[in-house]
Amino acid sequence: MRINDLFEGLSPILYHTTTLQKAISILTPNRFRLSQRVIGDERIVGSNKSMFYMSTSRIPYGGIQKAKIKRISERPYYSPNNNLVTFVLDGNKLSQNYAGEPVEYHSMELRRFNEINNEFEDRIYSNKSAIENFVKYILQIHILIPFDLTDDEVVFLKQIKRYGIPVYYYTDGNDFLYLKHGSSDIPFHIIKQPRKDTTPNSEIPQHSGLVNDSPARRIARLIRLRPDDYQKLNKEDQQFINYLWKYNGRGIYDLSINAFQLLRNYDDIEREEFASAMRGIHARNPDDLRDHFVKKWNKYFKTH
Repeated sequence: MRINDLFEGLSPILYHTTTLQKAISILTPNRFRLSQRVIGDERIVGSNKSMFYMSTSRIPYGGIQKAKIKRISERPYYSPNNNLVTFVLDGNKLSQNYAGEPVEYHSMELRRFNEINNEFEDRIYSNKSAIENFVKYILQIHILIPFDLTDDEVVFLKQIKRYGIPVYYYTDGNDFLYLKHGSSDIPFHIIKQPRKDTTPNSEIPQHSGLVNDSPARRIARLIRLRPDDYQKLNKEDQQFINYLWKYNGRGIYDLSINAFQLLRNYDDIEREEFASAMRGIHARNPDDLRDHFVKKWNKYFKTH
C-alpha cells in the first residue's frame, strides 16, 4: 500500500490564517503547536481520534478568514489581532507525515439559518503536540498590516527573508483575503516609530499606548482612567475606548474575557495589578467590569 493511501484526505494546497504575533511564535522556533482535542466537545468533528490537530482551510477566503477581516473593520486602530498572516501550505508534503480530512465545524442546518460561512476546513491530525520543522511545509507567507507595527514585529519582518519563502504584504483587508495585489516589499512607511515623551505632563505618557498593553494591564489602566483625562489621550487610545464603550460595553466585556483566560500566562506583578484594580471597583467577573465601565463613561459620551 502506498503511503499516500494511508494519509489521503488533505487538499494539495492549504491555508492557515493567524495573527502576526502568533506567526512570529511559530516561525522563530520553527514549530507549530497544535490544538488539543477535547473529548466530548461536539464541536470537534471528524473521524480521526488523534489527540492533537491543526485547522487549515482549502481556500484563502473561508469563513474563518472572513470573520477575522470583519473584526478589523470593527477595530479601526492598532491591535495585535489586526495584523494577520496567512501561511500557504503544501498539503501533499503534509500528507506524507500527517493524517487529515475535510471537516464541517458547523452543521448545514446551522449555517442555513444563521448565515454562518463555510470554513472549507481541512484538519491535520497528530498524536504529538507540535509539528516540528514547520517551515518546510510553507510555500508562501502573506501578511496584512492595516495599521502600525510594534518594534518586535518590525525587527522580525526585517529578518523574515532568511527563511527563503516568498513573502507578500498587504494594507487592504479584501486584497489580503483573496491574496491579490500583494507586494514583495515591506510597507515601511506605515511602521510605527517609538513614541517620544515631549510633554512635561506626566499624566499623558501614563495613559498613552493603551492598545499596546496586554488585556489585563489594559483593564487595570482603564479602571484607573478618569473620563476627564479622555482629551489627554492620543487618538488611537480614544478610538479604543470608544469601541469598548459602544453596544453597552460589548468591547470591554470581550477584553475582560480575554484577560481572565490569559491570567496564567502573566507574571506575578501583572496578575496582582489586574487583581488589585478589580478589587478596587468590587468587580469579580466580566459582567461586573462591564457594568462599572459603562456607568463611568455613559455620562461623558452622552454629553460630549
